[in-house]
Amino acid sequence: GRVYADLMEKAAVTGNAAELHDLWKRYPARLRESEAVQLRHLEALLACEETAKVEKEVVRRLKKHWHPALVDLYGRIPRDGALKQLATAEGWLKQHPDDPVLLLCLGRLAMVEREWGKARDYLERSHAVRPSEEVCLELGRLLTAVGDHAAAAAVFRAGTALRSSPLPEL
Repeated sequence: GRVYADLMEKAAVTGNAAELHDLWKRYPARLRESEAVQLRHLEALLACEETAKVEKEVVRRLKKHWHPALVDLYGRIPRDGALKQLATAEGWLKQHPDDPVLLLCLGRLAMVEREWGKARDYLERSHAVRPSEEVCLELGRLLTAVGDHAAAAAVFRAGTALRSSPLPEL
């Protein structure tokens, strides 16, 4: 498994999509079933700029099995517009109304569309369910974008307080 992971990493770093596709076909079936391996493969595809393929595959897999790491990936796919993706993810909200990862994903997609109010609502809901440094940073980025610097500073401070490894005492 380690050899295949290393080869996948190499293909991702070099951006060689053809090599990555060929490697995936040769990957042992038992390993391809692993959610961690599937996620690594999708991230490698993203590194090769195969965004449309990744997006389609994430949606297909989420229909079969809800996996927060895939939802997170869906919100991190680089894109110019996200109207269709926002509608897709809002559809998932019916089944997973309090999923903090989905709410973060929705916040990111709404930010791509410059729907600041909607994005703020999703990010605040995600933070209310499960406070995290990442959500604070996204919320701070949003508040900075709309010019609310005082609120952004407060959110950035809150995010710093949530760091998993605290800053050293000086």
